Amino acid sequence: MNGIERLNRAAFVPPSTIELEFIDGRRLLDAESLGMPMDRIDWPTLEASPDGEKIIVKGVKGDLIPIDSATLRYLVDEKYAAKIDKSINDLHIPAAEFDEAARRSEITRDPRWYDVGDEDDLFE
Repeated sequence: MNGIERLNRAAFVPPSTIELEFIDGRRLLDAESLGMPMDRIDWPTLEASPDGEKIIVKGVKGDLIPIDSATLRYLVDEKYAAKIDKSINDLHIPAAEFDEAARRSEITRDPRWYDVGDEDDLFE
């Protein structure tokens, strides 16, 4: 990972702050914003992975909990979050465009499509 999501360092700062050092600077994140149970995580064990792709923290039972660095970047960087949101929105077809495509599909559908009966030949 070579993008701005890459972490150089991460640390927990009591009582509930995560200090994140991305390749382009330091950001602070309220650990509670992750929506994780604060009392079920051993927050002082938090550290960045060697490749910078995630942070890893231990649960109180010793289980490792990875959190993707892109998710963290999204939570602390409004411009990055807006870019991701736009990318996701660009993947969606607007309702009017979907309706038009469905209408065109019905008009141009091969009439033999309707010749198939209710039975399903695939599972006989």
